[in-house]
Amino acid sequence: MELKLYYYLPSPSVAKRVEEDTDWSHGHQRVRVKLGQSAGYMGDHFAKLYMNCTSPLSGKSVIGVWANYYGDAADSVPPGKRSHFGEVVAHMLRYVSGGEGQACEEGASLPQGSPVRN
Repeated sequence: MELKLYYYLPSPSVAKRVEEDTDWSHGHQRVRVKLGQSAGYMGDHFAKLYMNCTSPLSGKSVIGVWANYYGDAADSVPPGKRSHFGEVVAHMLRYVSGGEGQACEEGASLPQGSPVRN
């Protein structure tokens, strides 16, 4: 599994970042998802979430977290395991945005659980 963390500085908003996201937009089934104020996509072998972050450490930014399999590994993901990727990125986003990471003001409002279809 590949895990990625991105900081977009400066970035206008989560909505704009999601709108411009074209990764895995062709040839893969993907659905829009949200987790509290974060938004992103999940597909057959990946999940991505973006969240606005206002932090004393980095000012205003958008955090992006991804979890995915690629190449041959992507083809080996069993049907029905899509939610696993959502659980991973939700946990990553809570960790990175919270007190252990960037201490984003928005991080405190992230709910527990996995992203839901938007």
